Amino acid sequence: MGYSGANPISDRRSVEELTDAGSILLNNGRFEEALALFELAIRRDAQNVRARLGAGSALVRIGEVEKALAHVEQALHIAPRELKVLAVSGHCLQQLGRVDEARKTFEYALAIDPQDRVILYDFACFWAVAGDEDRCRDYLTKAAAVVEPHTLEHMHRDPDLAVFANCPWFKDLQNNPPKPHL
Repeated sequence: MGYSGANPISDRRSVEELTDAGSILLNNGRFEEALALFELAIRRDAQNVRARLGAGSALVRIGEVEKALAHVEQALHIAPRELKVLAVSGHCLQQLGRVDEARKTFEYALAIDPQDRVILYDFACFWAVAGDEDRCRDYLTKAAAVVEPHTLEHMHRDPDLAVFANCPWFKDLQNNPPKPHL
């Protein structure tokens, strides 16, 4: 069942409350409802990076990647060094076939923080989709070295990494992750 629009209760919420509620809905797979709350937050504060990022993330999940990128680009205009926004931007660009721009986005994010586990993991996924097993393995190993081992448990379910699921190095990384350098 789709979301029919904002209700009077959500109309009285602050931008922060709207983005918090939108994030909960997004995490629970209720993308259209989340999008409605993020869009309401954006109407109230067009410069809110969290609302723009949330709207972009929801749009990606419902398959509207070009619209998602527009929100993400606005968020980058406001906060050009925000790593979460750069990660979503990289995904959008890659999904739209703008692979060189996506690669540069991930490289820029890593220049900001070379140890960011999300960017390292996302760049590994980028290389997996691009078909570069060596670079995928390199970035996945780097990501594994900066997180607690239990955080990599979902790797075997990641569709971007599925192509390597039967590779010995992938299984070894899952079963024997490097000790984290936190």
